[in-house]
Amino acid sequence: MDLDGGGWPTEGAQVSVRCGDLTLLRQHDAGAGFLSQNSATLHFGLGGCAQVEGFDVLWPDGQEETFPGTAADQRVTLTRGSAEVTAARPLRTRNFNIDQRPGLTGDLSAPAPAVRFAAFEDGAPLDLQAAGDGVTVLNFWATWCIPCVAEMPDLVQLESAYRAKGVAFYGVTMDTRDNAGAVREFLDRFGVDYPQVWGDAESMAPFASLASVPNGSIPMTVVLKDDVVRSITAGQIQRETLGQLLEALAGE
Repeated sequence: MDLDGGGWPTEGAQVSVRCGDLTLLRQHDAGAGFLSQNSATLHFGLGGCAQVEGFDVLWPDGQEETFPGTAADQRVTLTRGSAEVTAARPLRTRNFNIDQRPGLTGDLSAPAPAVRFAAFEDGAPLDLQAAGDGVTVLNFWATWCIPCVAEMPDLVQLESAYRAKGVAFYGVTMDTRDNAGAVREFLDRFGVDYPQVWGDAESMAPFASLASVPNGSIPMTVVLKDDVVRSITAGQIQRETLGQLLEALAGE
């Protein structure tokens, strides 16, 4: 994807791509930063998704703009103020197997990365390596992520069902810090009462690498036991599948 600011700078622009049950976020930044890429050409790995549902752009000055979707396997140009894809050119090659859906990993055994998440509101920060023994579930999400919204009731039900069995759920919000009010409103609306922490590109990167998906792809749900990553799901969870895994791990 190429960004055209129409005479305005594009550094700092954030672009989210909605494709199936994944929402991918990239930021064009002149330097290192949250989900940043230094080029105005942003790259999105869509796996087996054939049709992009839409593009949402937050321009550096705060203006929001939505662009219609296109078929996958294209290089597109989004021009500020046009509200349409101003150019689309087919890609000559794909760098993945279209018959495989990346990001769905089952049996893993990887040491928990040294990640520390900042506290949300008056809660406590989360130091993953100091979390101790037991089963921990991390759900990376954001208020603007459609599949995150769709899976939230299932996560709430699973957390309630497995709390007494010692399973600890944490929501990792990928919203920007100035969006704390909208995050709180979202949590209240869905009855989410398990702890929340702030996430960013740095804290998410080790898990995206394990799942073989671009950093910033949400939702993503990570299951750990005794400081070991046991499962990662990139994309919307299946309640029955996750419940079976938690039942098995809690009983070990």
